[in-house]
Amino acid sequence: MGRTGPYQRIHRRRPTANLVSRQVLSSIIGQIVLTTGLQFAVFFFVQSQDWYKPPRIDVDKLKIKSAENSALFLVSSFQYIIVACMFCVGPPVSSSSPPI
Repeated sequence: MGRTGPYQRIHRRRPTANLVSRQVLSSIIGQIVLTTGLQFAVFFFVQSQDWYKPPRIDVDKLKIKSAENSALFLVSSFQYIIVACMFCVGPPVSSSSPPI
């Protein structure tokens, strides 16, 4: 997102100056709800599989094999990339979308 250049000309409308506006809050809360919902769905989906075994936690060892952790890491990594592309909206804010 930091590599996108500014738009070539100034837009007629100013961006919202109020960070507590309906438009800003609805996009942020909507993103939080969708992200959380998908992560809960993945978490419970992994636990419902036939091959699933609950992790054995040993305080002395740092290596813990956890299917939930692996699945949530992968899903959340893709979610962060998608959100970054969505919030880099393009004109009139920036001249191009971020490189992928």
